[in-house]
Amino acid sequence: MALDDTSFARIKKLVTDYHAKIGDVRNDDNLSATGQRRALAKLHVTYRDEIKGIRDNANAAYQDRKGYLMGEVFGVHGATNPAEIMAMRDAMTRVADIATPDQARRLFQQAHLTGDEYMRRAIAAHAFSQRSGGPFGGAWEQVFTDYAGTQDERRQGHIAELDQLHQADSKRARFQEQILCGISRPTELDGYGDIDSVATGTTDLGIETEGDAA
Repeated sequence: MALDDTSFARIKKLVTDYHAKIGDVRNDDNLSATGQRRALAKLHVTYRDEIKGIRDNANAAYQDRKGYLMGEVFGVHGATNPAEIMAMRDAMTRVADIATPDQARRLFQQAHLTGDEYMRRAIAAHAFSQRSGGPFGGAWEQVFTDYAGTQDERRQGHIAELDQLHQADSKRARFQEQILCGISRPTELDGYGDIDSVATGTTDLGIETEGDAA
């Protein structure tokens, strides 16, 4: 999952508002302890769900855009000739078992010499998917760069955008996103397993003691 800048800013504001309203509830002397817990639960559920909705929409947009770019950079978007589509599928099948960058580079050079664009694209796509992990990440990166350097200006623009999306979905970015979006449950709700039922009033919070009264 990767958040775009607009979604990131919206969630950041929601988190700030959430913590401010939590403070308002805690400082409201008109609320009993039970009323406070109920209000805190409602706040948590409301903001949790709104943040989730933004993340889900951002992720759907991210996946759609990434899929389009992958098709433009490595595939045969818009192809109507069945033979062209089959050639691309065959190339992808052939490169699926390539284990090392050296193997990929040798096959890429052969495809370049023979003008086999389908194979070149399939190898580049495989290298792109392998470049971020394992001990050969840098070598896979070079295979992908060899392909990118031969593309026209339009496709290089797509490659640059695809690379930005890839970086936005890195482990570090996902960790930062998780920290941002993971609003904490108020400590007053510790011990309540189903916070949604607390928010809706279906969980009995018990009879207030004198100390619970407002």
